Amino acid sequence: LLDRISRRLVNDTLHENLSLWGLMLGGSHAVLLLLDTYIGFGWDSILVPFVAPWRPLAVGLGSISLYLLMLLVVTSKARRFIGLRLWRAIHLLAFIAFGLITAHGFLAGTESPLPWAKFMYVAAATLVAFFAGVRIIDRIGRAFAR
Repeated sequence: LLDRISRRLVNDTLHENLSLWGLMLGGSHAVLLLLDTYIGFGWDSILVPFVAPWRPLAVGLGSISLYLLMLLVVTSKARRFIGLRLWRAIHLLAFIAFGLITAHGFLAGTESPLPWAKFMYVAAATLVAFFAGVRIIDRIGRAFAR
């Protein structure tokens, strides 16, 4: 949809920069947990999924989503070396990463029970589902046009 509003280069650059910012924010979040003396996160509880001393499932989902985000950013930078077909297959993991990140926030977020936080989770998931649906419908329409 954005391609109809602005140039493809602008959209691709925005997408790439937002992905990199997301990775940096997620990495910063993980490192800042090491400073939390109340729960006592260690490198192992951050890097190894499902071994955290506090809400291991939720923290583990966050760890896995961070690994997926790293994979997505690295393979996007290496797209011309790995080929478009492999890159697209790997890039589908973005939906899984989004789901895991959302589940991580919902299960581990201290503000998750609050109405505004629930609204944000639902709004983000709705937007992702809507735009994914638009993309799928567009692809189906193109396939029928051929």
